Amino acid sequence: MVRLAPWPAAWIDPAPAIARRVLQLLGPDEPAAPAFPTEAVVVLTSGAGLAGPLRIALAGYGLAQISIEAMPLANA
Repeated sequence: MVRLAPWPAAWIDPAPAIARRVLQLLGPDEPAAPAFPTEAVVVLTSGAGLAGPLRIALAGYGLAQISIEAMPLANA
């Protein structure tokens, strides 16, 4: 643009000033919260199908602590 201007021109990039103003308005970044709580626990009502692949899949999401709670049926 400087080369094509019919008179002497200087290119001024407003991006740094805009970024500073946005920071003034919004404040500094806060650290992102983890996707899962650090002490996540899985509670299931049945142990059926918990062996092998499901247990491995849950551990892959950081859910290695698994608790199975018996849930009585109301009309049994």
